[in-house]
Amino acid sequence: MEEDKKLRIRNYELKMKKEKLKLTFQHLKIKYFFIFIFLFFIISCTNFEDEIIGEWHLSAIKTNQKINNSQNYAKALKQLKASTSLTFKTDKSFHGKIWGDTSKGIWYIEQDGKNISIYDEITNKKINVKIQKLTSTKIVLIEKQDSIIVELTFVKL
Repeated sequence: MEEDKKLRIRNYELKMKKEKLKLTFQHLKIKYFFIFIFLFFIISCTNFEDEIIGEWHLSAIKTNQKINNSQNYAKALKQLKASTSLTFKTDKSFHGKIWGDTSKGIWYIEQDGKNISIYDEITNKKINVKIQKLTSTKIVLIEKQDSIIVELTFVKL
């Protein structure tokens, strides 16, 4: 009887150690998962800013606004695409042309990592746009003005 009791106690102790190891392992998995996510975020943000550096030309525009004269609109879009470009530099400055008008100032990625703010020194205006997509060759920006949403697609030269 006494050996049976010792055996049960020993089995219970082993089971508890095994459970404790499982919990420790799960805790480590969670801890390393969050460390991995944090590092991925840091690396992504760094690459995010690196990806934006360079010269970009407007290639497409979409809007939720209803257009009455589609022929004039198509002509205006063609002119806008031909006369709009932005160059983002590593020192956080930018310059470009919008409708052929010169623009220059500073840019920065907001803390949320999803928006870019552009301050135009010529017009003294700050524009905040959402970065919908960013690759080494393409950036899609979303600009909202009241109920109007404009999607701007730029390609890198």
